[in-house]
Amino acid sequence: MALLVPLVLLCLGAAVCPGRGAPVPSQEQVLQSVWALLASGEGSLPHAALDSLLSILSARVQCPAVPCEKCISVPDIFMLVGKAGTGDTNLTATELLPLGAGVLLYLTDPVATCAAVRGGQWVAEARAFLTSFSSGNPAVGPTAEKVAELLGGLRENYRDADRHQPCLDAGHVLQKSTAVSGQVAADMAGQVLVTIMYHVLLGDCFHALPPPHYFLGYIFRRYGNESQNLTLAGLSALMAKLALGPEDEHTDHHHDDEAHAHHHKEPTSAPHASQRPGNLTNPDDHVDPHHDDTPRRLRRSLPGQREPDEPRLVWDAMCLSPGDLLEIYSLDPDAGISGSDFTSLSPALIQQQLSRACSARHLSAPGRQLTMAERYIYGSLATLVICLCALLGIVLLLCTACASAYPYIIQGFVSLAVGSLTGDALLHLIPQVSSWACRGPTPGTTCTARK
Repeated sequence: MALLVPLVLLCLGAAVCPGRGAPVPSQEQVLQSVWALLASGEGSLPHAALDSLLSILSARVQCPAVPCEKCISVPDIFMLVGKAGTGDTNLTATELLPLGAGVLLYLTDPVATCAAVRGGQWVAEARAFLTSFSSGNPAVGPTAEKVAELLGGLRENYRDADRHQPCLDAGHVLQKSTAVSGQVAADMAGQVLVTIMYHVLLGDCFHALPPPHYFLGYIFRRYGNESQNLTLAGLSALMAKLALGPEDEHTDHHHDDEAHAHHHKEPTSAPHASQRPGNLTNPDDHVDPHHDDTPRRLRRSLPGQREPDEPRLVWDAMCLSPGDLLEIYSLDPDAGISGSDFTSLSPALIQQQLSRACSARHLSAPGRQLTMAERYIYGSLATLVICLCALLGIVLLLCTACASAYPYIIQGFVSLAVGSLTGDALLHLIPQVSSWACRGPTPGTTCTARK
């Protein structure tokens, strides 16, 4: 008992001061500090604040198919900003820009980013992500369309905090980015990136929609020829996909549809450096035969929906509501849709039917999130059930009357306890051992096969 009290005090001291002599700041304090750095361009975040920052980030990411891996650590952040091995444990305001690029790259594709972190490629891919987003006219900054596409790329793996506030669109992000200090990012594109990172950590929801010219570009990208025209064969394949025309034509042009799909999987020119994971641009693909601004691409995959090498825009899997379509084409819901408006809106209806985005929502949309009240209720019920299970030990008192069976009962329960604790310890150690084996003895090495 005399040794137990100092041990408890030591554990409490370690919890308050985790090896650095400073209390761990709360998440609210960390977010306030991040915004103070963004607005002033001066100061730094301590090491303890980065742990809270990673905890916030882990609460903002979600993966549709499997649980997201928590692969980013504080040393990884220091390596990202170029401070690995320097002994400096603070993150300054000027280093928030590479951190923002790494965070947004992680949210666009958590699985690929974790593989890059394990393989030592996260720094290079984050820089490529930042360079790609900053390309164009740095003085003017990114267009609202480019910002909207970045926000659309986050929607599948981002989980907001349900703050019951209006969602931010590209215009709001551009407006809020003007409050970021020029010491944090010299150009407008960098200021936009760190602004999105801050609102991601804050848990704000985002509202991003494709531009009107995207839908026509989607159709021509799938069924047009190299001259960006829709030929008779392409039109026949399009009608067959939509189940239009005579029934016998559907069978005749089924192979044409596959040929068109296979044809458009091949790039029209040699692969460009911007096709690497994390880049937003792909100048090789034509999109709209009547629009000069080619939307940028983001390499994403929706399980079971496409071949791995098929080029895909971030909007291709977005299911749009009637209200979204009216907002995209700037139509007043109360005024109704005129004939000319419906002509402009028709490509969007065809694109939604071709992409089957709404029929595939169960593959990409996460399940309903529990409310805070439900979490407390279910957690309290689970704790109550576990505590009631401990009361089963009272049954042993009834066995004391049978002296011959009592030792065997006690030995059985002791064996069960030892086996449970040993199994629990091994189950917690196996992931650690496997992660060490995959990391290798030196940074940058990784396991060649994972079973």
